[in-house]
Amino acid sequence: MERIVTIGEAERMVKEYSYEENDEALYELVEEILSQEKVVGSIDDFHNLAVDFSRRDDYETACNILEKGLEQFPRAVDLLADYLQNGLNCDRGKLCEEYFDRLMKIPMMRWTWRGFSFGIDYMKSLADNIETEEELMEWKKKMLNLADSYYKYFSYNEDTFLVKADVYQYFNDREKEIEILEEALEKIKSCPRCSLRLADIFFDRGEYKQALEYIEKCKYGAVQTQEKINQGYVYYLSGLCKAANVHQSSSYENEEMIKDIYTDFSIAERLKMSFSSYKKVMERQIYILESKSGILFDSVIN
Repeated sequence: MERIVTIGEAERMVKEYSYEENDEALYELVEEILSQEKVVGSIDDFHNLAVDFSRRDDYETACNILEKGLEQFPRAVDLLADYLQNGLNCDRGKLCEEYFDRLMKIPMMRWTWRGFSFGIDYMKSLADNIETEEELMEWKKKMLNLADSYYKYFSYNEDTFLVKADVYQYFNDREKEIEILEEALEKIKSCPRCSLRLADIFFDRGEYKQALEYIEKCKYGAVQTQEKINQGYVYYLSGLCKAANVHQSSSYENEEMIKDIYTDFSIAERLKMSFSSYKKVMERQIYILESKSGILFDSVIN
């Protein structure tokens, strides 16, 4: 009797084949696994294997894996949510609709964060096809109700505020978006993603001092065991805010401020913010500040 290869084993092998860039062996393995008479694995195994392929932008294969998982675990919230996220990218609208209906029938006390977050993303995709303002307002209400349920069960999770802010952003309600993000900062001591999003909003408005306040909160909140934000971008934006303040006040003689900007840009570059568009912006600002202040970047940063 031929031994069954489990989904967990397959996931480990897929990682090895990906590392070796052996796509032929990788897809032969997946075809073999999915064609087995019995497919064995846990919910987490199916989720992890599907994620391996969604990260490759291969949503078709991810969905095929998830369908097998849902045959075994038809009410697994994570697998249903994963399918909504992947199915939208490979024209599987009918099955997405079926799985979303199934998800909504599961008591929300059993939902994971993916159910709420990916469920609202799916609702946004449906709202894209709504034409009347009246229907859109009704859909907005449904999405906000789901976001409120997310907060009810995960009240200390920063993502609950971000998801609700996304809903307001989707409907161009920017003031409510800001209000929700600021509420997060009041209720959660460490929420770097909300802080960074607020910094981006106020930077785009040209309110650089306010943006910088949020960036400083972001730097504090980013000290966590798992990185949730691009810290290189944080220091890049920090340097830009400080540079804007120097330009606004013509404080080119302030050596401490100039050196502080150079330090931020240096940290950003060392944290891999060196791809062309960001690097060019930093190089331009450094050139302007060197010309205006007489303080050379290389004299400050070794």
